[in-house]
Amino acid sequence: MTGPRSFQWLVWLGGALGFMVVNIVVTQLITRGVISWTQFLVTSGVLLVVGLVLGQVYVVPQLAHKVSKHPRITRTEAWEPTVTPDGSALEVAVGSDVTFRRRGAGSEAGWRALPRLATFHVVPSDTGCRITAEARDNLGWYPEPPAAFVEDEVRRRNAALIQRARRATDR
Repeated sequence: MTGPRSFQWLVWLGGALGFMVVNIVVTQLITRGVISWTQFLVTSGVLLVVGLVLGQVYVVPQLAHKVSKHPRITRTEAWEPTVTPDGSALEVAVGSDVTFRRRGAGSEAGWRALPRLATFHVVPSDTGCRITAEARDNLGWYPEPPAAFVEDEVRRRNAALIQRARRATDR
């Protein structure tokens, strides 16, 4: 067995052993009077705050910019408008994965920041040009695929975006 799952049990085992060692050391330090419970709790609180700040500043942005391992939630449509084609594509990114992660889908600001990417390809055709639109989520790396309600919202917003573009370029 190879891949991430074969290594996962080693991570859990290392975490459990590390917790046990820290627990033994802290218990001995408190029992022997080297540190007090107050010192332990204050130090733990400071380390927790520092860890959370470092996570927000370094880990969250790094995960947001890492490529997702899950299939993209996409919608594609094609139509032919009467415009002068130049054989190019337009890519539009909206939202922010960093804000979406920090604020969460439960907040208005986080939900508004749901990251998506739309690409419009324009190629010449007999009647003018053919536009192919693809809109997808633009989520970075997450350990699990997006929740069903996030997938539904991405699909709804992508469909609305493509319909607006189609209405704007239809004959």
